[in-house]
This record gives sequence, structure tokens and C-alpha cells, in this order.
Amino acid sequence: MKFNVSPMECGSCAVLVPRVLKALDPGAEVKVDLLAGTVDVAGALDAGQVVAALAAEGYSAVPAEPAPKSCCGTCHG
Repeated sequence: MKFNVSPMECGSCAVLVPRVLKALDPGAEVKVDLLAGTVDVAGALDAGQVVAALAAEGYSAVPAEPAPKSCCGTCHG
């Protein structure tokens, strides 16, 4: 699941966000993209748990909209 997360602007955020989520699901894979302001989470947590955990740390998180699909894959990748 991908989430748009704000404010997420520095290296401390890139360390804190995975730490918070892995405390709830130690087996989770968490990838932070500071430039895009996104977090990818793979594991046992559902979207509500991710949003709540990050909100408790002062972040606003919402599930990211999936990229549009095209019929042939050439215009949207």
C-alpha cells in the first residue's frame, strides 16, 4: 500500500516513519520517498492502522491513488 504522508521533509522522518510502523508489524517492509512524500508499506498492517500510527506521531497520511492504467501501457507506463 502506498500512502501520501505529510509533513515528511528530512532524514529524521525517513528513520522515524519505518520505526513506528515496524513497531506494530516487525516483518513489514517500509520504503520512504522523501521527495515524493510517500511511504510504501508491505505487511500485515491495514490502511487504518498505518494512518492511525502515523497520526499519533503528528503525520497526516492518506492512501495514495493508484496510477491510471491505459489500454496498451504506452501513455502511463
